[in-house]
Amino acid sequence: MSKRWVVNTSPIVVLSKIDCIHLLADMSEKLIIPHAVANEIEAFLDRDPPREWIEDKGKPLIVDPIPIDPSISDSDLGRGESEVLSHALCDPGLEALIDDRAARDLARRLGIPFRGTIGLLLLAKREGRIETLKPKLMDISEVGLYVDNQILNRALELAGED
Repeated sequence: MSKRWVVNTSPIVVLSKIDCIHLLADMSEKLIIPHAVANEIEAFLDRDPPREWIEDKGKPLIVDPIPIDPSISDSDLGRGESEVLSHALCDPGLEALIDDRAARDLARRLGIPFRGTIGLLLLAKREGRIETLKPKLMDISEVGLYVDNQILNRALELAGED
């Protein structure tokens, strides 16, 4: 299982708001943040946990912009998602950390491995980095990440917490 990740905006925002942002660095062998993702966080968020993390611990992980692969540029994705998928396409060892449905659908079509914030938390539970998944799933809903109840229930089932 890959632990070389290229991360999009929403996992950084959600994990930082539920005090789990440390999992990104703790669990990865390599972690990169595309320039556009850092720009999104710095441009739209006030002095809150995601921005503070990007400006502190995330700064050394930010990579220069890259050209968007033509198979991605024709989609309606934002610049952040496009850079995440382009990095993963250029480096087949990278797994994209993305929550956006359209980005996940495109990743699937292009054969790019991916997981979302819930998948990362599930992996953290399996590795013993968090004790229980259910409170974290409740937290992510409270900080604004919409997740279908079927997905929440499936994650709890996979975590052995159903």
